[in-house]
Amino acid sequence: MKIVVAADSFKGSLTASRACQAVADALLALDPSLAITQVPMADGGEGTVHALLSNKPGGETIQVEDVQGPLPNQRVDASYAWWPGEESAAIEVASASGLPLVPKALRDPLMASSYGTGQLIQHAVERGARRIFLGLGGSATVDGGLGLLSTLGWRFLDAVGRELSPCGASLERIEHINPSARDACDISAIEVIGLSDVAAHIFGPQKGATPQQVSQLDAGLEHFNRVVQEQLGLPSLDVPFAGAAGGIGGAVIACLGGTLQPGGQVIADCCGLEALLESADWVITGEGKLDSQSFQGKVVSSVLECARNTKAKVAVIAGQVAVDERELRERGVSAWQALAPHEASIADAMRDPIEHLRRATSRLGISGA
Repeated sequence: MKIVVAADSFKGSLTASRACQAVADALLALDPSLAITQVPMADGGEGTVHALLSNKPGGETIQVEDVQGPLPNQRVDASYAWWPGEESAAIEVASASGLPLVPKALRDPLMASSYGTGQLIQHAVERGARRIFLGLGGSATVDGGLGLLSTLGWRFLDAVGRELSPCGASLERIEHINPSARDACDISAIEVIGLSDVAAHIFGPQKGATPQQVSQLDAGLEHFNRVVQEQLGLPSLDVPFAGAAGGIGGAVIACLGGTLQPGGQVIADCCGLEALLESADWVITGEGKLDSQSFQGKVVSSVLECARNTKAKVAVIAGQVAVDERELRERGVSAWQALAPHEASIADAMRDPIEHLRRATSRLGISGA
């Protein structure tokens, strides 16, 4: 029996690679004769760079020290992936501008900036990048990409011509856009591909926004959208995925000439997942929580799409399963298990996720043993 293990990370508990390995170990303990292929997955959020490095041969990790973090005057060390043979880079917004970099008490989406992400892009451009994959998940920012664009030479001015700080609080004050200095880091000839899941939100309370700030940022993003259209003749930012990473998705399209694609599908294509499933009996995927959003561009939906035209059956393991049996079967899921079937068991699963993942794998009952 051939089984492909294509799991996402279990946020806060396991990387995708460790999750895949735990599932494989559990299967082999049941039946050592199984042929197992591991394909760590991601959807544009946490673990995207790692998944691409795992599935695209020839890549290396580039360390970049002392870039700007999400908050003013915050300095962090970040990294990205680089494939020298094809001059491609993979960058996560979360590496330099991520929510985990900011203590909860200091989270302020009005002041947070994506400037450090722009520094990573600039670094890759200076290495000679011809293509950049940009993972849009996990950001601490709601700046519409102002920080990122500022790093690349764009300037944003108020009604009297004063340059504005590239952060969320400035969005509603922008009256003039000056892209003329962007030639200092010209990426017009570089293919930029933003990776996101369709469930991505522009912002949320988890970034520290109060209800009043949510309204302010929402109005600011709408205002910025209008200014971009009126002054630059660029496309509207009101398109799928544009809200990802606090509006960076829209900046990728409108200002960087890039595209936005479902991250899970891009990674599945990079590793040839559908071809692997053509000869597989099962594919086991998983993520932290299986709910309605799992079928809207996340890893589970990408795996289901790849399996649709193959004989491979799909099994899902999740920290929690919040979808009823009827919907799961209609979606094409043949077997599923939760690490924490009951609310009271969540803490136990978080304390020892590998053991719980192994147990859940055994309960699937799909091995040849």
